[in-house]
Amino acid sequence: MTFYSMGGVFQNMWEAGYEPYKKSGSMVEALVEGSKPLKEFMLKNTRESDMAYFLEKSRGKAPEKPEDITIWEVAPAFILSELKTAFEIGFIIYIPFIVLDMVVANVLLALGMFMLSPTIISLPFKLLIFIAVDGWSLVVHGLAGSYN
Repeated sequence: MTFYSMGGVFQNMWEAGYEPYKKSGSMVEALVEGSKPLKEFMLKNTRESDMAYFLEKSRGKAPEKPEDITIWEVAPAFILSELKTAFEIGFIIYIPFIVLDMVVANVLLALGMFMLSPTIISLPFKLLIFIAVDGWSLVVHGLAGSYN
């Protein structure tokens, strides 16, 4: 997924950084120019509240224009934003599984099998539901669509 969603950005980074390096031989200039497409990608996919938090902590005030933001301010905000998104995805996937656990636990209690662990019985059902709704496809399409 990383190579798919970042392929264009990696190509742009190569093109932006290779020309300055070829002309001057300066690795620093190549890194500065090559990191601009990455910074643009991260800015585009970072939550405003996360970006504002790190800008406030590092500068105390918002910059005049987005070009004034350094990659060292964008990167932690992007990582925090991605961690929040990953947590949300995990929670949304977890909810139907916990509901299934509760249903199985209630059925087992109603049958008088309270010593049997509900997770042992519900695990095959969880796998069956995930396969039936094509869970991996849903997750992959959601992730790929969020970056395009």
